[in-house]
Amino acid sequence: MKVSLYGNVLNLSFLLGLFLRRKGHDARVFIDEGGFEQFKPEWECVDSHESAALPLTRVNVDVKRLLLGGRAERRLRAELAEADVVQTFGEDVVWSAGCGVPDTVLSIGDDLDILPFRRDNLRIGVYAAVLRRAQRRCTAVCYTMPPQESSCRALGLERARFLPCAIPIDSDRWAPLAEGERTAARERLGIPRDSLVVFQPSRQEWTCPEFPGSNHKGNDRALRAFARFVKCARRDAVLLAVAWGRDMEASQALAADLGLDGKIQWIPQQNKRGLRECFGASDIVADQFTYGFYGISALEAMSVGRPVLIYLQPDSLEAFGIESPPVVSVRSEEEIFGALCGLAENPQDARDLGARARQWIVDHHGWERVVDRYIGVYRDIRGA
Repeated sequence: MKVSLYGNVLNLSFLLGLFLRRKGHDARVFIDEGGFEQFKPEWECVDSHESAALPLTRVNVDVKRLLLGGRAERRLRAELAEADVVQTFGEDVVWSAGCGVPDTVLSIGDDLDILPFRRDNLRIGVYAAVLRRAQRRCTAVCYTMPPQESSCRALGLERARFLPCAIPIDSDRWAPLAEGERTAARERLGIPRDSLVVFQPSRQEWTCPEFPGSNHKGNDRALRAFARFVKCARRDAVLLAVAWGRDMEASQALAADLGLDGKIQWIPQQNKRGLRECFGASDIVADQFTYGFYGISALEAMSVGRPVLIYLQPDSLEAFGIESPPVVSVRSEEEIFGALCGLAENPQDARDLGARARQWIVDHHGWERVVDRYIGVYRDIRGA
């Protein structure tokens, strides 16, 4: 089967293209030259021989020019349509819908839950209308987070379908660190060998000014819970936090107010090799605490064998017949604080939880099983 992939958010097009080719399918990936650095193949640090075997086409296109009939934009849609199926991710459904061949999009979150409903101003309103139209024209809109079912209903997406565990994880690449690797990673990060390390990989976003009253990642809850934890912990502890996101200054100010100087270490965004080291160097991963579902960072942390603190909506997966991941589901500052205390006091329990989490990843998000699910969707929509 020949598959065109576009929309490299979180490098999903690149990774799925690699995995499809491993399964013997003809995958071609289109990469936007103007995208974020972390959405480019180089960010993944995969084997150069493997990535060289995947046809990559660099493009420079813009939705505004697409609406005006831009030449490069028309060419991209025509080249996408040379395949049997077009796979896009998130907002990039606007490029595949109506291109002439069956297409499917995997939602990554805001593209279903927030963007189609925004009316902030004329420009955003027009874009929201374009996105809604594309989603309704798409042959199959796939969502992997159960809470998105209500968004699909609100948008009238009659061809939406739940695609469980749709993020492919190569558990060989995302393997636990050997003891020597862990020691080297801690040295690189400047972390004392015996410190308890809590790693927060999520971007600093918790004030959400465009949506008053919302709390996107819950970073403030984690900071407050950690500040309480260090006051009562019987051992040295360090919070490792990634210094990116629109609320970076607010997070740093809050950390200072909480007296976390010397207990929090801000690090730059890490490529995937560095991120694996951060997971492996940590004892606990504190991800996000408001949305009610997990993202790719939590999956990668579990694959590395780390115990993960994250908020999962009760029974969100069980309702679809999927076993929930072995994580510690917490939402409030008090719950996060209690979980930190419990895992710190029972390190063997923490290690056992990490081992179960890794096995869950292998069973549910292993790349071969996930790719088979996508292939099943492609066969369905080709016959639709």
